[in-house]
Amino acid sequence: MGATRRGQPGWSGSVQRVIRCDTRLVASYYSQRLGRGPLANPSLQDVARVLTLAVNEMQRLEYLQEWFGKDCVDNPDDLGKSAMPLVDYIEVETGRRNAWPIAEDFGPKLAEEFEPSLQPWEDELFDLMEFFFLHVSAGVTGDFHNYNGCGWHYEVFDPGPARQRFRDRLNRTLSSYGDGFRLSNEGRVERTAETGLDELLDTPIRTKDPAIAERVAGAVALFRNRNRSPDDLRNAVRNTFDALEKMRPEIKVHMMKGDEGALFEIANKYTVRHLDAKQRGEYDSALWHSWMFYVNLSTIHLMTRTISREDARR
Repeated sequence: MGATRRGQPGWSGSVQRVIRCDTRLVASYYSQRLGRGPLANPSLQDVARVLTLAVNEMQRLEYLQEWFGKDCVDNPDDLGKSAMPLVDYIEVETGRRNAWPIAEDFGPKLAEEFEPSLQPWEDELFDLMEFFFLHVSAGVTGDFHNYNGCGWHYEVFDPGPARQRFRDRLNRTLSSYGDGFRLSNEGRVERTAETGLDELLDTPIRTKDPAIAERVAGAVALFRNRNRSPDDLRNAVRNTFDALEKMRPEIKVHMMKGDEGALFEIANKYTVRHLDAKQRGEYDSALWHSWMFYVNLSTIHLMTRTISREDARR
């Protein structure tokens, strides 16, 4: 039997197909909640495996069709919007040659032989995650080709459902990898906050002052940076203190005098805003700077909401 074409037997008319993807996943299973099991402390190999499984699922669901085409007997040269094979487009976009599919011995074996750390292989994996996030989309409308089980040829796509499903597949493992990571709503691999505090970092600051908004955004970006250094963390804390300093007149009005004084005593007596001999530096900066960051960010949210409410009353 010869190949069929649109308008001939084997093709249905243009229809709309509504994609409903149930992306509600269990946050963590029993063993993971107890700090045991394969997802409790995943290795780089585990992360590579999860990425492979997630991309395979995207391919089965036709979520890569928009960018990389569809394997069809009627149009074997369909390469989608990329106009080139997947492995070549990855190289064009990321500079990484022959990065897909991921080799079974990816990471640890290569690192032990050639590199002192896993950082280069981690960078490659995270680049691939961000790449695929940007290039998945769910088909919405198109034609159904029933010849040889070909399936849907979409013309209109919606990236939202596909990106959400892709994130869900990866984040359960990423959250327990190393110090904790996530693929954000914007498709960036970044550090996670302590359990229950991601929402604090994601919530927009309620302020009309661009200086405060800029300081807070910079602080959160530094804190989330997956390659964050101790200095980055200290600078994130310093940015939050700068934002609080900008609001200090309002803080004096709305906070108890002792609380306001204690807040800025931390800022000025520890090695955050100043580095002279008067500052105290004999503390675990990773722990205490994280604590200062969360406290300051919570205070900024409290004060900006209080100020906004008072403005509305006036």
